[in-house]
Amino acid sequence: MLFGFMQIRENAESIFNKWFDAYEELSPALGLYFATRTGAYQLLDGKFLALAQGLEVYHGRTLNRKRMSLRERVEELIEPFSRFLGTSEEQKDLKNREL
Repeated sequence: MLFGFMQIRENAESIFNKWFDAYEELSPALGLYFATRTGAYQLLDGKFLALAQGLEVYHGRTLNRKRMSLRERVEELIEPFSRFLGTSEEQKDLKNREL
């Protein structure tokens, strides 16, 4: 569970409505994500590819609709979380890793 009812009780209706609206547009990305969480992909490579594809779909539909390489999408998506992703050298290695 991502959150408990007590956390959303003040505006539960609004949160559920936003979720349903977002789900319509993001269902391909969410489907790929939840498939990795429920064990649909047994091999690590399959999980990674599904997550990478899910990020690409999510990014393309929400953040930036222009054509970008996967590397550019990864860079843009991890930017806000860079402080959680190791040293700058480790982040550089992650961005430059061949997919």
